Amino acid sequence: MKFLDCMLRSMDKFGLEKGKQPTDALFYVLEGGFDLTVNGKTVSIKPNDLVAFPKNISFERHITSQLKFYYIKAVFEKDLPCGILPVKNKMRLLSTFAFMLEASKNSKEYAEYFLNDVFMQISAEEAFVSKPKNPLVEEIIQFFKENLKEKISLNLLTNKFRISKSGIIELFKNSTGITPIKYLSNLRLKEAEELLITSDLSLTEIADICGYDNAFYLSNAFKMEKGESPKFFREKHRI
Repeated sequence: MKFLDCMLRSMDKFGLEKGKQPTDALFYVLEGGFDLTVNGKTVSIKPNDLVAFPKNISFERHITSQLKFYYIKAVFEKDLPCGILPVKNKMRLLSTFAFMLEASKNSKEYAEYFLNDVFMQISAEEAFVSKPKNPLVEEIIQFFKENLKEKISLNLLTNKFRISKSGIIELFKNSTGITPIKYLSNLRLKEAEELLITSDLSLTEIADICGYDNAFYLSNAFKMEKGESPKFFREKHRI
């Protein structure tokens, strides 16, 4: 994704109440609220909600009480739903936006780092925030962690754990919100992130450790998920 601008805004009426955003945008609400209607469905936005407004989505919105919010303009590299994005740790998110606002005054590069961190947090919470899990799901997750470098398919899982494909997918979605293969992919990318930051291993070595056929496949998967190459990520985040 590409960072464009970050502002702290206050208003009692939107300049654009019906239509489409001129650019992709994120709102993080600090005070007040508004009603948002997309595809005939209305939700009430309240303090600490993170809201995405992709530029190609039609909406209607009306402020219900004096609104104060962070307004971030960006270019999203993949489609996002128009509406509330799920985030658990709101204090961390608030800190990220505060840093993003300060960084935007001097360096768009640093501000973009904090924007990427927002989506890294969402991704990490999706994969790792504790949720009620079935014991079988816990067992499968442990199997993933112990065998990251091995080839793991849905067929292998169904045979090993004696459960149907539809059964294991439903089990994972009910427990973690995502499919088992997506969960495995998140684990592999998280491990790749850690190795990029904390080691001098080559991309080929990291790919082998994390279960990718080669550095090319790791690079493609990383860029598709994170919006940047492993090399750029390492240069930007290296300790």
